[in-house]
Amino acid sequence: MDQASADPIDVLNATVGSPDDFLLSKWQIVAAYIAFSILILVALIGNSIMIWLILSNKSLRTHTNYFILNLAFSDVLVTLFKHCNPGCVQYPL
Repeated sequence: MDQASADPIDVLNATVGSPDDFLLSKWQIVAAYIAFSILILVALIGNSIMIWLILSNKSLRTHTNYFILNLAFSDVLVTLFKHCNPGCVQYPL
């Protein structure tokens, strides 16, 4: 049977892989967890240092640095509430 006379649903089903084609192996899951954990730690530590520096040093309290402070604070909040959420873990070990 050629593609022109085939039912469109059958053609679509033939092109989609099985659900097992999209699963990750154990080492890929562990590597993703390690990379994600490092990313979260760097984001929290780096932005926390930036917030501490601006708030602790009076000479750094300029209008431009307040915008940077706002950005660092919002980045900490996004890191805490979005990336550290247990619901975002998609691949249980």
